[in-house]
Parts: sequence; C-alpha cells; structure tokens
Amino acid sequence: MSRLLQVPEGTIPVAYMEMLHMLPDGSPRRFRRPLLWPYAKFPHALIVGGTGSGKTSFFKVMLSSFIRYEPEAELYLCSYKTRMEDFAFLETGSHFGDFRSCRDIFEAFFQRFTDRLEGRDKKRTPLILGFDEWGGFLLSLPKKEQEDVLAKMGQLLMLGRSIGVFVLCALQRPDAVFFRNGARDNFGLVVAMGNLSSDGFQMVFPSDFLSALKPCRQIGEGHALIGGFQFSAIRGVSPKACTDRNLAATFRRQERDEGGTAL
Repeated sequence: MSRLLQVPEGTIPVAYMEMLHMLPDGSPRRFRRPLLWPYAKFPHALIVGGTGSGKTSFFKVMLSSFIRYEPEAELYLCSYKTRMEDFAFLETGSHFGDFRSCRDIFEAFFQRFTDRLEGRDKKRTPLILGFDEWGGFLLSLPKKEQEDVLAKMGQLLMLGRSIGVFVLCALQRPDAVFFRNGARDNFGLVVAMGNLSSDGFQMVFPSDFLSALKPCRQIGEGHALIGGFQFSAIRGVSPKACTDRNLAATFRRQERDEGGTAL
C-alpha cells in the first residue's frame, strides 16, 4: 500500500486480506486485497498478539495509515516500553510517552476527550490515542489508580465515536481484567496476530468464527474481525523506513503546534 488508495470517508487501509479464487479449470488462485477499516462506523481497534507476532509492526502501520489518509488527525501515543525498543525515532513530549510517562499522556488525552464531550472543543477531526502494551501499563499501577484508568478508558470507548475520538489498543492478552463493564465489546476492529491460545481466540472472536481460523506460519499473519461480522485471514504490511519518518515528522509538528518541548 505504497500509494494512496481511493477509500470512502472515515476509512483507512490497515492490512491485506488473504483471498482464494477458484479458476474455471478448478485450480486455486491466491491473491490479496487491502483490508479497509471504516473506523468512523466501527470505531476503536484492539490488536492482540504475543511477542514476535508482528503486533507492534501492525500497530505502527495503523498509526501511519491515519497520518496518510487523515492528515488533520491528531495522534497521542503511549508505549509501555523503553523508547528505544520500537519508537527510538520519537522524542517524549506532549503527545508521546514511553513507560515513564504513559500516565501523563493518557491523562492529557482524556482531558482533550473531556473538552470535546463538554463542548469546550468543537472540533471533530480525528483525535487518536494509540496505546502499546496496555496490559503491562495497567499491571504497573496501584489498585486505586488502575480503577481510575479503567473507568476513563471505558468512557473513551463508549462515548468517543460521536465526538471524533478513537482508541487503538495493543496488548499481549485480551483478558477481561484489562477492561471494565463490557468496554472490550466496543472495539469495532479486533485483530489477532499470530497463533493465540484457544482461550485467547475465544476472548476476542465469537464462536461462529473459530472454525475459520487458519494456522499463522509467518510473522505478520493473523486474523481480523470488523463490526462483529466481517472476518478475514490477514497479512500485515511491513513497516518501512518512511513509516518511522512520517510518524516522527507528525509528532514533531504536533509539538511545534502546541508550543511544547520534547523531554
């Protein structure tokens, strides 16, 4: 997906679907089609996968896709890792935080959400929170802080769509403890990278689709469910150097626009 595709408003490409077509002579022909996520209709994305599955690469490509297809979008990014692991090209600041400042970035984003919800901010251009390793972040918090953060994430997922607020959440296991009061059901796009355990698949996909699961033999393969009904085997797009450059340029611009200083 190196060139821009013609996509409907409120839609971005996020991966390739693995397709099979039977030719007239009965022989199979495999091909790929872009997987389009109509995020404005089915908001929020949950990306699940173990270490080495391609989860973070998929996550980075999704962020980059928002930049390319929604140039007015504003991104906040939390990565509960050391900055050097996957985002060495970014500087911590008002829109990006590593394991030391995830809470600060999350609270800043939640305030932006509250400003829209209460009418102080009239904008409806996409306001996006990307959170890599959400589960690890939650487990690092004291119990009282966990409950506060979980309640706020629930509000983002349940109320965000109508005011242009969207969440992309990546974690290794989608246990219910990481979401409260059915908030996990508000993800319009669910992606499982690699081969999850049986319990893991059952946590994210309805039983109707479990028989359609295919073995993932390479890094970057997985399955996606959009809107609770569109199920596909997928292959993620490998991030390129330009992906990192585009993300870095976007976060530098956001810092300048806000008058912030990288930490």
